[in-house]
Amino acid sequence: MSERVVRSLRTGSDRAEAGALVEDRLSSLARSGRPVAAAADAAAPFLDPQSSQGEPVGLYEDDVLLACLTLDRAADLKHWGREADRAGLLLRHLYTHPDHSADSVLFITLWAADYAARQGIPLLRAEVPAHHRRDANPLAGFLDRLKGMGWQSRGVGPGIADDRVVRLERQTEEIPGLAGIVRPALRARDDGSAA
Repeated sequence: MSERVVRSLRTGSDRAEAGALVEDRLSSLARSGRPVAAAADAAAPFLDPQSSQGEPVGLYEDDVLLACLTLDRAADLKHWGREADRAGLLLRHLYTHPDHSADSVLFITLWAADYAARQGIPLLRAEVPAHHRRDANPLAGFLDRLKGMGWQSRGVGPGIADDRVVRLERQTEEIPGLAGIVRPALRARDDGSAA
C-alpha cells in the first residue's frame, strides 16, 4: 500500500523538486490552452527560502512529490471584505503533478482541514484564478469538484496578488483516522502534537 505524507520543503533539493513540479504543471496547462503564469514567477515561493508567501509544503506518495503549496497563516485578506474577519489558513500556490491532480487536491484538502483544526483555526481559504466567465471557465469542473470536498465559493473579485479570482472557504475539522490516508509530518504550532 502506498504511503502518503505532507511535509515541509526545507532542503534545497526539496525546493528544486517543487520548482520542477511547478514547471511540469504549467507546461501541461499551456498545452491544453489555459493561461499560465511565467514558470520562474510561479516557482519563486518554493525556490526562495526567504519568501514571505507562506511555508512551502509538499504531498509525497512513496517519496514522489505529487503536489506542492504554501501555507499562509498571516495573509492580508482585507480585499475579501467582511468574509476575512474570522481567522483562517490560506492555501496558496497549489501545483499538482499533471497525472495526479484530482486525488492530490482531495488529500491536501483533508490534510489541511485537519491540520488547521488542530491549531484552532476555523477556516481554510484559497483563491482560484478566474480568467473567464464562470459558465465558460475551463476550471468550472475543478470548482465543482472542490465544492464536493466541502469548499464554498465566497464570490469573485481581486485576489491577494490583484488578479481576478474565485474566493473559496472551507470549515476545518479534525479527521479521525486521517493518518491512514495521509500521514502528517508537520506539527501543529500551538501544542507540538502531530497535525
